[in-house]
Amino acid sequence: MIQLDSNFTEFMPKIPENPGVYMFRDSQKSIIYVGKAVNIRNRIRNYFGIWENLPVKVQNIRMRATEIEFIQTTAENEALILENTLIKQHKPMFNVRLRDDKTYPYIKIKTDDEFPLVQFTRNVTDDGSSYFGPYANTGALRKTLDLLDKLFPYRSCTKQITGKDARPCLEYHINRCAAPCTGYINKDEYHNIINHVKMFLEGNTKSILKELKKEMGIASKDLEYEKAGKIRDQINAIQETTETQQVSSSTNIDADFIGLEFDENNAWIEIFLVRSGKLIGREHFALDGTKYETKNSILSAFVSQYYEKGINTPSTIMLSQHIDDEELITQWLSEKSNKKVSIVVPIKGKHRRLLEMSQENAKLGFLMHNSKKNPIKKNSSFEALSEIQDAIGIGKYLKRIECYDISNIQGSDPVGSMVVFKDGKPSKKDYRKFRIRSFIGINDYAMMQEMLTRRLKKLNSSHNPPDLIIIDGGMGHLSSVEQVFLDLEISTQNTPLISLAKENEEIFTLSSPDPIILPKESQGLYLIQRIRDEAHRFAITFHRNLRSKRQTTSILDTIVGIGPVKREALRKHFGNISSMKNASIEELTAIQGITPLIAHSIRSINQSESETAST
Repeated sequence: MIQLDSNFTEFMPKIPENPGVYMFRDSQKSIIYVGKAVNIRNRIRNYFGIWENLPVKVQNIRMRATEIEFIQTTAENEALILENTLIKQHKPMFNVRLRDDKTYPYIKIKTDDEFPLVQFTRNVTDDGSSYFGPYANTGALRKTLDLLDKLFPYRSCTKQITGKDARPCLEYHINRCAAPCTGYINKDEYHNIINHVKMFLEGNTKSILKELKKEMGIASKDLEYEKAGKIRDQINAIQETTETQQVSSSTNIDADFIGLEFDENNAWIEIFLVRSGKLIGREHFALDGTKYETKNSILSAFVSQYYEKGINTPSTIMLSQHIDDEELITQWLSEKSNKKVSIVVPIKGKHRRLLEMSQENAKLGFLMHNSKKNPIKKNSSFEALSEIQDAIGIGKYLKRIECYDISNIQGSDPVGSMVVFKDGKPSKKDYRKFRIRSFIGINDYAMMQEMLTRRLKKLNSSHNPPDLIIIDGGMGHLSSVEQVFLDLEISTQNTPLISLAKENEEIFTLSSPDPIILPKESQGLYLIQRIRDEAHRFAITFHRNLRSKRQTTSILDTIVGIGPVKREALRKHFGNISSMKNASIEELTAIQGITPLIAHSIRSINQSESETAST
């Protein structure tokens, strides 16, 4: 660490001439800028030239910086990696940075599993899995998952696969799953489906169709006409999907076309994803820290940070101009993705037109993004519902949300509650209470399953089906309720299901083992918490009333002269034993059928009994 209040000529010899990273810190010890260099000393020297000749950005860094720190590396590409890591970690104010890139979602396929799932995740680790992304938001990713679910019959449930289940669930009958749970398909056949999913995500639909047509021919030759018919339908669905994708090139190019629009406060990137010559999707990202930056430096920072994980990096990155450290970045990306990666600036033709299209979309996205900074005041419920939709990737408006909770004390008087929110507001006329009948003891999972079974059995005849079901609890509660969906052959695609774990306010979904964590100030999180708390309150109130009624009933039954009619009249008027015991003789005898003798018996109820009844 070097203090910058000393003379420039004194500390400069202390700075190494090796490759590495340098960091400027302010008086609060916060990192305000991170840079890389093939020669740290020469790069730092540029910050201490004649003041009037320094760029505005360098002047601002110099005015704020009080210390400089450096980390040596053995090569420049290591410095590039370290620079990206430090920018993500510290978010320096003078660095261009991909906004909240650590939260971007990916599709994960754990290919070393016997029967892999196709899952949502926000955590990319070196665990041998295949990752696809990042996606701009969960909504974009879940739309892709929905499409994959329609095209390829992989399993969506998280149950243990033994191949010995008696019968498949609804997903099999609607061609959404090949039913490995029943042994209808073996491990190798299932992995072939997963390979098709990966090929589709990579844009290699031509090879998929070739393989499927071969499989269809074999099935037809073996007189397996039902299997051949399912493969034919799958081929038609894939062809219908790919025909809607715009052909961008007569060649089978794999490329990302990156458009940029920016001002001194922020930037907007639009990416067109072209695989095998076809436009298969588009993504957009916001960047911060663009003040004093050029288009060149912004594009350079984005390419370095976006492709840092080396996931699905195309062979060609199309930009409107060449960038800083282009040779270093392409060499680094080539090593990470095990193939040659090039940055190309198309001058004319289809590639230029597609790049211009991405640029036009970047301009539009930038305008829309900035217009949200001073929006017209929205209804808070609508804002909250929109946040929930985006977070969990539901494509429909959440008109009706149902939430369920269980209440019991050591297994006694177990009850459940269902609360309903319409348009983000409680609809108390739709609330329902459940007395748990089929289970004795302490087992929240079994109680939750009973309650949801009774509710979901009425789903087909319901005029008010829920757009979202929330369970109070963690992943275990969610899995237990998922089994109810499977048993009743109800698709969670049509009736989405989530749970909210109270300890860390984590939202769990069936599509990913990783929880969704909304910001603490999020209106969506506040609404989900409010719904969960209302279900909890309603369950506890019902449980207390039920327990109080039972205890009141048992105590009054010991008094001669009180039958069911008088007992109910007393309970309705006073509510509990404590209130009856403290009432005057006149108040008690005001109840029809209560004589002075009965009233004295009520007032003389043992104190310990009344305390028990009122707890």
